Amino acid sequence: MAKLEALPSEIYVEILSHLRARELKSTTLALSRALPRAPVPVRLMFNDVVLSTTREVALFSDKIRKTSSTLLPRSWIHCLQICPWTCSPDVQVILLEELPDLTALRLNIGSTFTPEHLQDILRIPRPDLSMLSLRFRPYVDKVTHLPFLKGLYFDSVLTLLSLWPSSRLHHLSLVQDPEELGVHPMLSARFAQPIVFFALQNISSLACSPLGATVTHLRLRIPRRRVAAALYPSRDAFPSLQLLDISTTQLSESEIGPLMSRFVLTLKHLILDDCFLSNCFEIAKQCAQAGVQRAKEAERELTSPEKENWAKDQPRSKGHVIPPPVRLQSLSFTLAEPTDHSVCRDEFERGWAAGVSQDRAVRERLTMSVRRGRQALVFEDSGCLVRIPNLDDVPDTVDVAPMLCFIGSGFLADFHRGCGHHLECCSWRDTP
Repeated sequence: MAKLEALPSEIYVEILSHLRARELKSTTLALSRALPRAPVPVRLMFNDVVLSTTREVALFSDKIRKTSSTLLPRSWIHCLQICPWTCSPDVQVILLEELPDLTALRLNIGSTFTPEHLQDILRIPRPDLSMLSLRFRPYVDKVTHLPFLKGLYFDSVLTLLSLWPSSRLHHLSLVQDPEELGVHPMLSARFAQPIVFFALQNISSLACSPLGATVTHLRLRIPRRRVAAALYPSRDAFPSLQLLDISTTQLSESEIGPLMSRFVLTLKHLILDDCFLSNCFEIAKQCAQAGVQRAKEAERELTSPEKENWAKDQPRSKGHVIPPPVRLQSLSFTLAEPTDHSVCRDEFERGWAAGVSQDRAVRERLTMSVRRGRQALVFEDSGCLVRIPNLDDVPDTVDVAPMLCFIGSGFLADFHRGCGHHLECCSWRDTP
């Protein structure tokens, strides 16, 4: 025992680093009690705090307020998740005022939460925050018109986030649970439930904000609302986006093409669960042709009398914009009707091949034109266009179709590694 107590703190840190997150707290606590004189790093117990019940939230908030920062440094607490739906929002506001340096925050917003409470939490920017997850379930079991009469929507949340300066926030999740997942799903047909987000133009403001420029993983689920077009009001919208999840929203196959073309330079994973899609051939074709569509749009904008801001310094010439390659690695969506997945995969492969064939035909035509003396322009990763002397170093079309996943929402063990769902679970560590 004496030898164990003589070990330096760094050894204990290394040992405990091999534990899973859900085992770290209990193991560290047990070790500190078994070896009271050993330098067990108790701060590890507070790295990732998960509060599962209303009582735990109240006790932890009380402990934070009554314990001095010397005995319990607030910097120990990096990640915080508050799970209960009925917890007092006032208690949560007070707790979060004590923790301004969080790097990850996950909140469940129930029927007792008002927009004012969330404004109090988000009014002051959190520069160290790298992950923010807000899950809304505002449904009630009694008829109330108060939210509609008072205009109690959470649009102000989007406005506040769009006012944040450039930060480290890379993972942003704003999810409204479908009504059937509420506490009283049978009541949804009897009366209208509260609305979470009303004005979708606030999404556009967020997309072009300093915070939007840093977001690489975005999950925006607003059931039965058309949000796709609001995501790309201009070329500056979400310029770093790599993963996009707009499941449960209202989306048609024809909207996938414009969506993909806007984010074709960066997007690697797209999740479209419960969007009532069915035409796998058309979905694949739209995705494969995203680069061609982006190039056509750029040519039109370069030759138009009024250029967009992004193109003011670009040459207005009779050159050709070479289509950028599609970088999509995985596509996840559920089908509107039960269908054999093998049939869907075959249809998707055919659609992808058709899109790639048209892409190659466009590239060949442009290549011949460039060889006759026309100027060639290609996209940089930043989205700007640059001249190139020849086409030798231009990336070719991607022949291989992205990984497909038809499983829908679930848990980490259900998904294939590399699938968008798998990355999403690792990023936000969702709980039911």
